[in-house]
Amino acid sequence: MKSSFSSLLILCIVASLLAVCGCEKPLGIHVEFDPNGGGGGIMKSQKFKRGVKEALKLNEFRKEGCDFVCWNTIPDGSGISYSDGQEIAITSTITLYAQWSVRKYYVTFDANGGEGEMQPQAFEYYEEQNLNPNTFTREGYIFYGWYTDWSEIVSDEGRFKVSKDVTLHARWFSKQGNGSADGQYYVDLGLPSGTLWATRNIGASSVKDYGDYFAWGETVPKTTYSYDSYLYHDNPVILPAENDAAVANWGGGWRMPTSDDFSTSHPYTSKHWPHSQWQCPFPAYGGMVCVLFEQSWRKWRVLDKYYCYGG
Repeated sequence: MKSSFSSLLILCIVASLLAVCGCEKPLGIHVEFDPNGGGGGIMKSQKFKRGVKEALKLNEFRKEGCDFVCWNTIPDGSGISYSDGQEIAITSTITLYAQWSVRKYYVTFDANGGEGEMQPQAFEYYEEQNLNPNTFTREGYIFYGWYTDWSEIVSDEGRFKVSKDVTLHARWFSKQGNGSADGQYYVDLGLPSGTLWATRNIGASSVKDYGDYFAWGETVPKTTYSYDSYLYHDNPVILPAENDAAVANWGGGWRMPTSDDFSTSHPYTSKHWPHSQWQCPFPAYGGMVCVLFEQSWRKWRVLDKYYCYGG
């Protein structure tokens, strides 16, 4: 009986000593993974033993337009950073937050027959910014914006954004078009009707100038356009020569375009936003621009570019 009691007492003492020495069985702790704005997958928590080094799981999260950089103990990245798969030891459960960097892409500029140099322009993923001003030149041509490899027209004045590397090719407008008639240059769109379109508006000093404004059926510009000041109320589809601004200012070979002229030219052109102008599809001679008008208070307002010749 005394022997059994002594044995029990020794076991209790040994157990107490083990507890004091901290030799208990290790307890499980975890690393939690937070996508921090990302997604594309679920990463379960990773079990660790206190103080025992173990490699972190490889990242499975994704974020559109971004690349994974590392993990951090604070969402804004100001804490302790760990690389993907790094071996770490922890003493308590922690949460690691994915850190992301926005991808950078470059817009490269092609002179497309012009001269000069332009450095590539850096963009972050889907960042919208103004394109760098064009510095290319080409003898006998006027720069008229850009186009992409997939023939999208890009304005030299508009905002632009990218989701990949892009090359923009310069669009050039010949100062002389395809030829001239009665002292005015024209562009030939290859229309079945044979109609030709002038390379600038009446009164314009350049291809980008809006030129003069005329009420329909009137041949002289004026300062006020209203129903009361309108002189020609019959509004015929085809103007007689004496009421045609093109005939009066440029000569008998030229005339104001009709609605049929616009409708037959549309299959040979493409709409270009934001300037509300119709443009010849690439490839076309010099990237010529056709005409688009709007009628307001019986006044034909030239939104962009040309009068029509012959046809």
